[in-house]
Amino acid sequence: MTLDFHTLFKHKLSINLGRQWSHAISPDGCILITGGLEDRTIRVWDLQTGQQVRAWMIAELFGQSDVDRIYSLAVSSDGKTLISGGSLIQAWHIDSGKKIRTFKGGGWANRLSLSPDMTILATEFDKLVAWDFQTGKKRYKLPAVVSAPLIFTSDSQYLISADYALYRTRPKSWEYQIKVWDLKAGVVLRTLENTGISTVIWGLTLSSDERLLAGGRIDDIRIWSFETGQQIQKVDKFKNVHLHRHLDTVYSLVFSPDNKTLLSTGTDGLIQAWDVGTGRHIGTIQEQNNIFKVSMSKDAQTLVGIGGNGHDMTAEVWKRE
Repeated sequence: MTLDFHTLFKHKLSINLGRQWSHAISPDGCILITGGLEDRTIRVWDLQTGQQVRAWMIAELFGQSDVDRIYSLAVSSDGKTLISGGSLIQAWHIDSGKKIRTFKGGGWANRLSLSPDMTILATEFDKLVAWDFQTGKKRYKLPAVVSAPLIFTSDSQYLISADYALYRTRPKSWEYQIKVWDLKAGVVLRTLENTGISTVIWGLTLSSDERLLAGGRIDDIRIWSFETGQQIQKVDKFKNVHLHRHLDTVYSLVFSPDNKTLLSTGTDGLIQAWDVGTGRHIGTIQEQNNIFKVSMSKDAQTLVGIGGNGHDMTAEVWKRE
């Protein structure tokens, strides 16, 4: 039987985040951390009360330049450390807001992810860089321009990226590949099948049992076997005409705790639920604000939707009953 999010998760509160554009949820689902694109401020929010409990600036303001703006955030697996990315890549103690280190010479970081064993930090702008997290030194650079979240496997051995690659046979044309990197060797272990006219991947998520990988694209959602790289399911906009606005572009995805349901956000501003086995639409989660990103805590007890109407962002929080 397919899991019902409406009975399993109950909406608890809405949090006005202001103009905070980057977001990361703690593994235990107790706090949400946000980063301001313009005010260079990191804010910590209590997901039980909706109150801001801590805030600090990562640097002084420098007018309207891009210096020190926050574009990405990641929380360590123990919930104690935050990594922020932008023109600077920095690590922070969450409880105190004190800086641990700056990763020097890294360039921009539009996306970043820390391995579960806290040994490798992966960051991306025009190259995928693997860092030794404890020393702050680069291990190597990988040729990848990433379009979706970076995902580590639970054993910290592999990194999944959705990235652009130039066609060798068609100059100035791009193909969009999903790659599994062997981080010890710094090479591609396998590339997942990704065919079609519009193949750019915006949303990417791995199931908790690491058997399935789902990608949100323009016009559809694809689900692959992570082990073989073969596509096993597709949610097609042209076969779900009443949901065509949602599937125009799918921004983010998350599997349910039992991996039988997939949640997605898209251009309609709603959270849609899909049966993984059949690809059927099975429900809609709707709040007052348009939702463009959905995340779940590692303990699968907290679901957070990020959205908004206008300039201010809002976090919608659901808790498992």
